[in-house]
Amino acid sequence: MATIVDSTDFTETWKEMEKVKNGKCKSIGISNFSKAETERLLKSAEIKPACHQLEMQPYLAQHDFLEWNKKQGIYLAAYSPLGNQNDTYDKGKEYDKIIATEPVKKVAQKHGVDGGQVVLAWALSEVPPYCQSLSTRAASRAT
Repeated sequence: MATIVDSTDFTETWKEMEKVKNGKCKSIGISNFSKAETERLLKSAEIKPACHQLEMQPYLAQHDFLEWNKKQGIYLAAYSPLGNQNDTYDKGKEYDKIIATEPVKKVAQKHGVDGGQVVLAWALSEVPPYCQSLSTRAASRAT
């Protein structure tokens, strides 16, 4: 698979996405932006991102960044709560999968569940303070 390199600035792409006003798109969002990238986008955007999708798991909790997004009025969607377990990445191959780490295994054993259930329960406990239903938010914008 070839990597496509493009010199288009993400703020230009955002400007084009803002033009979608035909009723088919209620909200637009971002994914994997750093704080600096998000701040830069907010300076030029007419429409604030409705949602920011980012990796969130026990070993990458990002509490400060999550709180910052909340203060900006950007709701969050967590992805990869079980951690990035993609075997194609060279870095991290020497580490156990999150669900097999000792702290997770201990909690799982204590509660009679598996590691995946522990990590998903953690994610569910972390996300609600920072998120609300995007469909509810989109509906309120449409009225």
